[in-house]
Amino acid sequence: MLALSPATNRRAPTSTRSLLAALVWLAAYGLTVVLEPWIERSNFVFFWISVIYSAWAAGLVPALVASIASILAVHYHFVEPRGAFGSFNVSTVLTFLIFVVASMTVSALTS
Repeated sequence: MLALSPATNRRAPTSTRSLLAALVWLAAYGLTVVLEPWIERSNFVFFWISVIYSAWAAGLVPALVASIASILAVHYHFVEPRGAFGSFNVSTVLTFLIFVVASMTVSALTS
């Protein structure tokens, strides 16, 4: 049986753990899309879970990938103009930078 916890399945290959991390990221993306009208400016709330899970289950590099994928998804789908990579303003850059720094700090402590 496939477990979500690396602690219960230490012999799971890295590819399996990375695949689980990707599935958690997709779930975070889906929740963000569905609940977007209610979370408004908290677009990263579910992506935090995916980054932390990625660090815990698969390590620092998958957590970095999840973090960058989260930024790209939020910028493309939830920041105006939607459906395009628009220009970056100071507020957007600071938000993304804070997310990456906090994600990498937590990921380094978790992995």
